[in-house]
Amino acid sequence: MIHLATGILMAHHHLDEDEARRLLKALASADRRTVQDVAESIISTQRFQSRLAQMASQKLPTPPEGA
Repeated sequence: MIHLATGILMAHHHLDEDEARRLLKALASADRRTVQDVAESIISTQRFQSRLAQMASQKLPTPPEGA
């Protein structure tokens, strides 16, 4: 989990591996959470954003009136 979250941070914020790991630790410390917990949140957020982007690119049916 930590390795995957580090990779996400590297890709999205143009960081090298050491910078991404320091950021992950800093986020955990600032929020008084474990690094593992923050890593899980980063991965969950990335999955949600990917799913949202995929759904947004598809033509969704119009909901019936009153729904």
